[in-house]
Amino acid sequence: MDVDSGDGPVVNLLWTGGWDSTFRLLQLILDTRATIQPVYVIDTERLSSLIEMQTMDRIKRGVVERFPRAEGRILPHRFFSIHDIAEDATITESYLRLARRWHLGSQYDWLPRLAKQHALGALEMSVVADSRPRGGIVQCLCDRVISVDDVQVGRYWTMDADRDVSDASIVFSRFRFPLLHTTKVQMYEQMERRGCSDILMQTWFCLAPVGGRPCGVCNPCQLVVEEGLRQRLPRAALFRYRCLCLRRLPRRTAKRILRFLKGNGLPH
Repeated sequence: MDVDSGDGPVVNLLWTGGWDSTFRLLQLILDTRATIQPVYVIDTERLSSLIEMQTMDRIKRGVVERFPRAEGRILPHRFFSIHDIAEDATITESYLRLARRWHLGSQYDWLPRLAKQHALGALEMSVVADSRPRGGIVQCLCDRVISVDDVQVGRYWTMDADRDVSDASIVFSRFRFPLLHTTKVQMYEQMERRGCSDILMQTWFCLAPVGGRPCGVCNPCQLVVEEGLRQRLPRAALFRYRCLCLRRLPRRTAKRILRFLKGNGLPH
């Protein structure tokens, strides 16, 4: 199987080498004629940044090897430093008001500032269906976006400019969300049918790697398990994840389970 040539529009895609954004990259390569402009923000304080960049390079080479006509459709990365992103009081104040109500990570403050500073219009953000219904980004967006069926790049969601949601519009108006109602398991199933699930399995997600491998306890590692993809964690990381779960139990119950595990041999 080969893919179409890249005579379609250029899509600015936030690509981190992670599961969601890599799925979107594959979706654009397989289903459209779009050319992808990857965008990545370097944070020198994150332990995983170098691994993410190495992962993206490896995946890009693998995609081109499998689909030679895709070579010109994945442009060289546009790299930005998080330390060079300009302050913007209007965006930050709107973000803080939203964050008081919704569980929003700090990236939803500096990513909009980056997009505004560098005029990155229609920047694709791979926000996916939330497995933790606790007032997160999906819940923040769900009543504030409209769907667009674009014949060139497929369906995506964008802010509804006609609604009175000024803070959300200030923060998210420069983005579009093509995966808002797609789960990670659905992504795997789609790519498995198309013979590309092995590419997804090469992606990176951990924020605090241990010996170059996933830790099992950071937020993305926990999400991997909770979203039905525990096979992505090595044995030691799964054990650390289970220990984290034990710490959430009542102390007496946790001690009993730990004694049982010790009596039956702990995984190495």
